Amino acid sequence: MKNILIVDDDIALLKMIAKKFETGSDGFNPVFVKDGVSAVNQIKNKKIDIVVSDLQMPKMDGYGLLEYINANYPDIPVIIITAFGKPKSKTILLENGAAGYFEKPVNLDLLISEIKKLIEKESDGGILKSASLEMFTQLVEMEQKTCTIRVKREDNDQEGVLFFKEGEIYHARIGNLKGLEAAYRIFSWHNVTLCIENDCRIKKKKINSDLQAVLLEAMRLKDEKDDIQDNDAEGEGKAGEKAVLKDSESSKISPVNYLKKFIANNSSDITGILDIYEDPKWTEFIKKASELGTFLNTGSLKACYVNMVDSTSLIIVPDEENTVLSVSSKCDREKIYRILMD
Repeated sequence: MKNILIVDDDIALLKMIAKKFETGSDGFNPVFVKDGVSAVNQIKNKKIDIVVSDLQMPKMDGYGLLEYINANYPDIPVIIITAFGKPKSKTILLENGAAGYFEKPVNLDLLISEIKKLIEKESDGGILKSASLEMFTQLVEMEQKTCTIRVKREDNDQEGVLFFKEGEIYHARIGNLKGLEAAYRIFSWHNVTLCIENDCRIKKKKINSDLQAVLLEAMRLKDEKDDIQDNDAEGEGKAGEKAVLKDSESSKISPVNYLKKFIANNSSDITGILDIYEDPKWTEFIKKASELGTFLNTGSLKACYVNMVDSTSLIIVPDEENTVLSVSSKCDREKIYRILMD
């Protein structure tokens, strides 16, 4: 069953869509919410395959929801429906990642047809069962292919997504886990089914490592995990050794994961953080900024804001790999600074 999230505060329309789905869309499970905030909560806690959203809504409108999904769940297509359609709005929405656009009153037959097309597109490049993910992705790299690979474990229902553009790995996601950590997890799976989509919605590279480095690190982490599990299985006689191993494993928290957990635990009302990742290319910039701070006697550099002008802005936290927060214009930067300074 494909979960289709319908986001609209028009109760009459929701009832019409519900009735239509009952009679003409086998294999679809509609999920209804009335605003963008509720939609985000659904996406975080449930597997959603496609989102159909109104533009004008309370709390978070369709523009904000589209921006959030593109930044955090770029493999989920978003269809926009609106009663205030303008040619310019349609162009802007489609250029900014909307997978479809309908004006109200919506022709529900056409809407369901569009949903079916998007689902079929998920595997327009083919389906491979019991495939070697490592081998296939290396072929993608060699052939410099652009694609989205949905990876499903055959021993359970867990799914992940890998994004490639011109043979380079751009991004990865498993549920709410994103970036390198998600890629490592996906590449540790065996006995998987691959659904290949001949497209990639990611515009900005989020994984700043080449595929071979990702594969090697995923293998190392898997071997390390297997060693820990083997030691755990040796019995009560080595309880002390097990505790040391677990403490060692838990201490290896990357700055990225630490910052994600810290922000989540201390500022549940913060909005506008689009992504958190590591990017060593800022090392020289941070070095120069730190030298300027020393010269001006302003103290050590704890965070740096970079206005990218034509894209999302960045807050860079100096550490071994430079932790980067990608933020939208709606982000309360002062609140983030206070958290980072504590």
